[in-house]
Amino acid sequence: MGCMQSAEKLGQMRVLLQGIGGCGKSTFAKQMRIIHNAAFSDDERTLFRTALGSNIITGLRYMMSLAEQEGKLEISKKTRALIEDADAFSGNWDRDLVDAARIVWENESIVELRESGWKSDFDEAINWAMENIDKVASPTWVPDEEAILYARLRTTGINETRFVTQGYEWTLIDVGGQAQERRKWTMVQQGLTAMLYFVAADEYDLPSEEDENLSKLDVSLDVWEECIHGEAVSGHLAIILFLNKADLLEKRIQKDNGKTFKKATGSGTVKNAEAANTHLKSMFMNRIRPGTQTNKSQIFVHNTCALDTAQMRVVFESVKDFVVQQRMMSMGLMRGM
Repeated sequence: MGCMQSAEKLGQMRVLLQGIGGCGKSTFAKQMRIIHNAAFSDDERTLFRTALGSNIITGLRYMMSLAEQEGKLEISKKTRALIEDADAFSGNWDRDLVDAARIVWENESIVELRESGWKSDFDEAINWAMENIDKVASPTWVPDEEAILYARLRTTGINETRFVTQGYEWTLIDVGGQAQERRKWTMVQQGLTAMLYFVAADEYDLPSEEDENLSKLDVSLDVWEECIHGEAVSGHLAIILFLNKADLLEKRIQKDNGKTFKKATGSGTVKNAEAANTHLKSMFMNRIRPGTQTNKSQIFVHNTCALDTAQMRVVFESVKDFVVQQRMMSMGLMRGM
């Protein structure tokens, strides 16, 4: 009976996805559904269509406000009113609104802003949505998996993604990363097999919405430190650090040869993404306090692009092996290396 219970527990993987808002953990959860054939319902696909429309309106309003602060935005009152008065999440688009969105997107000041290295935590979504705005605006369009991955929805509450692979039952627990949502993390920390912590590596100098004196990287480091020293972390808990959005980090580093990265992080000269990732890794590893149960050598680090399904397949195989190994060690079925 005891052996049967052990085998049953061994086959259940309970994984908590952590990280501040916009880090990519929800995209990872969507990738796991795609990879393991956990289909999206028609209602979910409709929700993602309206989310992409909301991403467009929210993004355009934000860029308009930035351009206006510089005194550079020149658009008609009609166009401005269409964007400002639109019900962002209604999913109701007419031709006038589509045309207004294109006018703003192609406005000289907005183009200049985008090409200057403009950054927000939803720019990937708006870039994709604007390239496909006719689809997004159509009430009959059904988003495919690519569209679903790009759609940006703020996570609220506790969301679980379940799938089975090679005899193991996985439950991914995704709780919102905003400050008010992070309070709920303690509610789901019992019986964990692994913790996956996500960082938006390209947002090293983006101001935090939580504290104007801190960057999003500063907040991410603080939250990471809280997580790895929390009560839920045991000696055999598998911990994986995802330095996500590696593709966007590389673009930003190439744009100015790492000057803004150096200024924001206090690094030495960094001229490529590999060096930047190495520095970011050291910043997170240095937050592990001496004498704690967490051993730096037991933490896996991956440089990822959560939007890349092919890469996520490979990454998950590595994560899966590590999590299963740590699980077996925690149950006394395998000795530590």
